[in-house]
Amino acid sequence: NEKVLNNESWISGFSDSLICAETLGWSEPMFCGLKAVKLSFERSCKKNIDILDILVYAADSAENAALENQLDNDYEKVNAGAHVVGITARAVYQAFKISQR
Repeated sequence: NEKVLNNESWISGFSDSLICAETLGWSEPMFCGLKAVKLSFERSCKKNIDILDILVYAADSAENAALENQLDNDYEKVNAGAHVVGITARAVYQAFKISQR
């Protein structure tokens, strides 16, 4: 019930959403990417670093989570759902970086 959106309120809402999704049984590779983003944001905010660094670390974490969740199927080496989180996080980072010029 926050009235101001800041790092803490965003992480709180995001975390609550992931808890709800996990409670409902969602555990696919995309979920792992979202959890990686959440953990990265939490760690970065505790270090009180620049927002641009927070965003790039979150993108890196999501991309690494997608790589760790590759499928063993010979025909499908990666899961698109897992990678969309990293792609989106990277796009947010790039957009923010461009807007700061």
